[in-house]
Amino acid sequence: MTRIDLPGDKDLHGAMAAILRLQYIYKLETKDLAHGKIKKLNFKSALSADDCFEIGKHAYEDDNYYQASLWFTEAIQILDRKKNDSSFKKNILLEYTAYSFYQLWPYNMNQSHVLTYESDHTKLIFASDLVVLDNDLNFVTKSLLNIEPNHSIAQGNKLWYEYEISELEQSNQIKLDDYYDIDSRTFKIYSPKRWETYFDGYMPVYSALCRGDKIIEKNNYRKGSTCRYMNRHKHPLLLLAPIKEEVLYTNPWIAAYHNVITDAEINILKTLAQPQLKRATVVSIETFTNEIVDDRVSKSAWLDEVDTTLVESLNLRINAITGLDMLTSESLQIGNYGIGGHYDPHYDFSEDPQNPISSRLATFMFYLSDINEGGATVFPKINLRVQPVKGSGIFWYNLYVNRSGNHDTRHAGCPVLLGSKWVANKWIHQFGNNYKAQCKSKYQKQKNTKGSTI
Repeated sequence: MTRIDLPGDKDLHGAMAAILRLQYIYKLETKDLAHGKIKKLNFKSALSADDCFEIGKHAYEDDNYYQASLWFTEAIQILDRKKNDSSFKKNILLEYTAYSFYQLWPYNMNQSHVLTYESDHTKLIFASDLVVLDNDLNFVTKSLLNIEPNHSIAQGNKLWYEYEISELEQSNQIKLDDYYDIDSRTFKIYSPKRWETYFDGYMPVYSALCRGDKIIEKNNYRKGSTCRYMNRHKHPLLLLAPIKEEVLYTNPWIAAYHNVITDAEINILKTLAQPQLKRATVVSIETFTNEIVDDRVSKSAWLDEVDTTLVESLNLRINAITGLDMLTSESLQIGNYGIGGHYDPHYDFSEDPQNPISSRLATFMFYLSDINEGGATVFPKINLRVQPVKGSGIFWYNLYVNRSGNHDTRHAGCPVLLGSKWVANKWIHQFGNNYKAQCKSKYQKQKNTKGSTI
């Protein structure tokens, strides 16, 4: 009898983390998610007050008070709409909500991040991150006291909140009218700095690219795509049928290749990989061993020539397209990303020569599926977004001609919102390619860049 492992606590927390991630990246309304609505799709299932509370508590325990307050407020509203309102449960909700609001009060915030994100290459206005809730921190506390007048913590908090607001107004540090509307009793909460500082400050750019928002170009290297039929290396395989090449960026060199793998070949890869799929890992920068991290949520399997002759065929195809020797390339990695699956911004190389991935010269990624929503491949440092198209692939060089890392190749797999994402990765190493790698300074001229790998 086959044993079936039921979801455990780790699965539950992973699902809640995925919901919060998708909500923030794609700017999804809490009410819509709670009612089973994602974008223009409506699902029959809806979340209960308990569900909303648990999601809020997950954010709360991660010091993510912004999203915690949204989910707590939704839970309160669901309870208020039900006739069998549980005052005990609402007491707990109000306690969590009041403290979350307090953590978001301007006194506890760094105002520099409130409305804009600026860097040397782009300026993004996140006015839509301004969220108006139908409660303010003291109003929530008063509601708690209405239910339980002798609640000692709430009594103390009410006096403290009133004192804080009064002191801040008198010292002209804030104007309450900027944050609180007396008539509508609304409290304005801004997007928290904890998200915006992720990925060395590139979180807003990463999120905008994942959503497909239009943002300012970093430089003039990319002036629209250049498409052509290509057989640059005069390979016999492409003599009668040149490959469809779309140059997406020239420095670093990033190109898309269309119709490079057939549906039948994709089915073979997925069929062979599915029984071997395991939680994907990353190479630790300290121990150089594989470890499971929250930065990468997906499953993967590895295929070699001994598993199927198709791997050898794909190696030959990549060689024909890139001109690179495949003898020292890694096994073909098949990756599957479910809903919420993602890979945070990262490099495919390491600048530590002891790290086994330090010699990854280039990356070729096959897209084995279309995706309903989300799942784009993005390069936040150059503002490039590639939407997966089944049967196509993308290729880029990770290293300069002097074999130092190109930090502009930092890329990410955006969270999958709807559907299932399948990819096949092939990492090509520099050994055996010292005289075959692209060396035109026009494409790979090294710039003065600083940074560190993850």
